[in-house]
Amino acid sequence: MIFKKAKSLRIKSGKRPGGQEGLEETVLYLNDIPNEIKIYSIEQCTECGASLKDVALKYIFFVKL
Repeated sequence: MIFKKAKSLRIKSGKRPGGQEGLEETVLYLNDIPNEIKIYSIEQCTECGASLKDVALKYIFFVKL
């Protein structure tokens, strides 16, 4: 049995894709010297309750506030 491909019901607006014209893009960069450093440590697994004190650190996340 052969099926026809479904046709989109979306109506084209005629506008080009992308952001608004004239709007400047801004990007946040990490500073070399942060204002504040917070270290969060997890003592045990939230799923099984196993101790995580002897587990090596794998990931470091940087958050810009």
